[in-house]
Amino acid sequence: MLSHNKVILLLFLVFLFKVFGVLFATKIFNYYTPLIDSNLYLTNFFENHGDIRTIIIQKIVIFLKTFIYNDFFIHLSFAILSSIGLVYGILKKLASPIIIFSLFLPSAFVWTSIVGKEAIFFGFFSLIIFIWIRFNSDNICKIDIILLLVAVCLCFILRPHYALPLI
Repeated sequence: MLSHNKVILLLFLVFLFKVFGVLFATKIFNYYTPLIDSNLYLTNFFENHGDIRTIIIQKIVIFLKTFIYNDFFIHLSFAILSSIGLVYGILKKLASPIIIFSLFLPSAFVWTSIVGKEAIFFGFFSLIIFIWIRFNSDNICKIDIILLLVAVCLCFILRPHYALPLI
């Protein structure tokens, strides 16, 4: 079982890893493979275009831009949202090293460190996984059920084709 200090350390390491992820994605990966969708979101291109899934992300970016003036911190906000499931797993002491490692594989590392649907989907999909782990090993409370319902709904809205396996 993880001690309180180890939980705090893991949360801090997740935050540092996400900061590094944003730097890597925006400074190195973007140099070789332009992050076109993220750049379009940051320039409000989708404000009146696209489907509801795209407009939701655009509205989040517009909201963040009202008090965050730097693109790096907007990307970091999405990167932190992508960690919501992992943070839940660490706080509930469900996250084993192999699970943490698998959530930081290269594809997840880049695409969850920038503005986009993937970051939010990944955060809530991993939340679903950890609630499922908790359900199988322990009783879940009403808050977990509410979190699960919200997470499933958001996954189906943002990436319905990825969310189908949730059924």
